Amino acid sequence: MSARGFAALAKQAQEKDYYIILQVQASATPEEIKTAYRDLAKKYHPDVRASSPGEVHDPDLEKFRDVVEAYQVLSVKESRAAFDLSRRKNPNLYKPMSDQQYDMLYRRDNRDKSGLSPRTPPARGSYAEQRMRELAKERARYNVNDLGYYNGGVPRENRGSIRGDAVGEPGGFHSP
Repeated sequence: MSARGFAALAKQAQEKDYYIILQVQASATPEEIKTAYRDLAKKYHPDVRASSPGEVHDPDLEKFRDVVEAYQVLSVKESRAAFDLSRRKNPNLYKPMSDQQYDMLYRRDNRDKSGLSPRTPPARGSYAEQRMRELAKERARYNVNDLGYYNGGVPRENRGSIRGDAVGEPGGFHSP
């Protein structure tokens, strides 16, 4: 595969899974799809008010647009067949993605100077926090960066090309 082809694959956007949006199974009948559409349209439509006290109404224009788009595709037999075929051919494009994953992949404006997406720190006292501290000590001990490559440093006498406190040559990989 050429570099250009690889770049094109990396740029493929995540597709919306219309079955998830309408909260129905892929084997749903047209009647079930219509019922789900009507229920969600009542819930998310910005101009509709809740008529009874127990009725849930959460006006959200973006969600309403997604519901309408999903219904337009799934209500027509030919477009539903094309969607199902695309979903079978490229299942990875239709996997649900968390907001944090989406931000990490597609929101470059949220990244810090090092190019990393902001993350919530691990819970205090959790194993993740403990492990991150252990790994930071290991990196400091062997003078390696987060990817495991030796950092440079001041040359030391009788150590050859090894610099600073590093065990190996700068830029070399440290296998834990």
